[in-house]
Amino acid sequence: MENSYIIISALVLLGFLILKEIQRKNKANLILRITASCLAAIALIFIAIPITYQKKGELKEENTAILITDGFQKDSLDRFKGLPAFTTDPKIANKVKSLKLIPDLAGFLTTNQQFSKFHVLGYGLEDQELEVIKDKSLIFHPSPLPSGVQSVHWNMTIHSGEQLMVSGSYLNTADKPVKLILKGLGTNLDSVSISAGKSENFQLKTIPKHLDKAVYALIGIAAEDSILNEKVPVFVQAQDPLNILILSSSPDFENKFLKNWLFQNRYSIAVRSAISKNKFSTEFLNSTRINLDRITPSVLENFDVLISDPDELSALSRAENQAIQNQLNNGMGLIMIADSISKGQEFFKGFFETSALARADKKTISLHWDDYSTKKMALVSSGSFRILPKEGNQALVRDDKANIMVSSKLYGRGKILLSSINDTYTWILGNDLKSYSSYWSKLIGEVARMKELNSVWALKDPLPVLNEETSIIIETGSDSIPVASSEGDLLKFAQDPVLGFQWTAPFWPQKSGWNLLEIGNPPDLSQSWFYVFNKNDWALVQAGEKIKNTTKVAGKAFSESYEQNIPERYYQKTVPSIYFFILFILCCTYLWLEAKMF
Repeated sequence: MENSYIIISALVLLGFLILKEIQRKNKANLILRITASCLAAIALIFIAIPITYQKKGELKEENTAILITDGFQKDSLDRFKGLPAFTTDPKIANKVKSLKLIPDLAGFLTTNQQFSKFHVLGYGLEDQELEVIKDKSLIFHPSPLPSGVQSVHWNMTIHSGEQLMVSGSYLNTADKPVKLILKGLGTNLDSVSISAGKSENFQLKTIPKHLDKAVYALIGIAAEDSILNEKVPVFVQAQDPLNILILSSSPDFENKFLKNWLFQNRYSIAVRSAISKNKFSTEFLNSTRINLDRITPSVLENFDVLISDPDELSALSRAENQAIQNQLNNGMGLIMIADSISKGQEFFKGFFETSALARADKKTISLHWDDYSTKKMALVSSGSFRILPKEGNQALVRDDKANIMVSSKLYGRGKILLSSINDTYTWILGNDLKSYSSYWSKLIGEVARMKELNSVWALKDPLPVLNEETSIIIETGSDSIPVASSEGDLLKFAQDPVLGFQWTAPFWPQKSGWNLLEIGNPPDLSQSWFYVFNKNDWALVQAGEKIKNTTKVAGKAFSESYEQNIPERYYQKTVPSIYFFILFILCCTYLWLEAKMF
């Protein structure tokens, strides 16, 4: 209200001054005198009523600091003028002289408790750094990752015959496609192309033909230039010494080729083939000889998997079938290879429903399981029926029309598996041992009796880095503290307060490359291997992990933009009254001098 009185008074004064100028006899410089009068009146108003305006100010927050990490963009610092900036990376400190180096983040936070909020720029903090700063308020401004492998995963430890699968995502910002190649032992094993200007998932696979440790490579080529070369270490273990019993209603090629493949892959095999009623031929490979004239509980206890055909199972006595059922309840697996399933009272016939299948092309069958696809020659009886979906059953192998060719069902602690493919040996005749090995490794692995392990272990970080903290996690059924060492250094375990069977030991790998892990004491000592990478290996993948972990701790969604993270502050500014006072004096001086001179 007071402002209104001031404005009205000034306008009344201005009207009086203009009236006097108009009534003045001397009309010289009339316009200038009226202008000076108006400016004088306006100056009086703004002296009494200061002018204010909003101004976007620099970010000046109390108790706030900037943490710079690898991958930050230099121009991003301009948005944080006035805030103290630090880094824990000596390389960054050497490049940007204005940054102060923090040798130890935990010690810095202890001695600088006035900082309660941190803006984190770049790819983010390491896990151990996040652990010590997690109680502070973090605002994360992640830098975008450049072109390259953004994420990757592979099964570093596999058994012989199993498939090595390298999968991940690749961002290609270039205007040319990138070819990714999985290379091992001097040979290109698989490849895939990433389109120009796209982010795509990739998958490369092979079945290693070696045992023990090897380091494969993921190579990227763009326009004949090598732009990527990363290590893919793989440890191939020999198959567990599974004991397999084959019962056949007659000698045939399928069991002959299967027996040979199992022998070559170090399985323990016993084969019984019916010659005539109550007469059998037997064969033992990698196995001690036992009496197979009758299938008794004591015989079946020696085997992890039974492979047979429905006709032979139907020919067994009731006692023998009961013995098989009992072992299935105890964890043994049963694989049935059939050209048809007839109606009957046998225990296995109620578990699967089938229907006849007529194929337009009898020469080949297309099959796929997991991520593996292949074709094979087919005999007339192979794949002549499909297995119908049924609640509680699991489809394992399908053809190109999604018909189920192999299915399994739980039976107690074991599994029963039915296959309508009875001529897998045609893969070998067609020189496709890869498909044959993958198929039978899949089926046997699916039903084999599970061995009870004293303990299982895992690494906290899938890509452990030299001299950087990681952890070994062991799960055991024992209440005693696990005993384990890495490269001779004894690991110290702490029990999880909630999951009592889980124990964790932090450690810092001191050697890059393959590291030995020993668990237990002799004679139950077990040895395993894991690979330790150098700092620059899989740099973008490690950066992506840091972004994900830092985002999680900061409580910010990864999709949140950089601009959204910047708090904008506006301040109310006042135009100094002295400027208007000077204007008022100048106007009055002009009016006085002009009156004297004219």
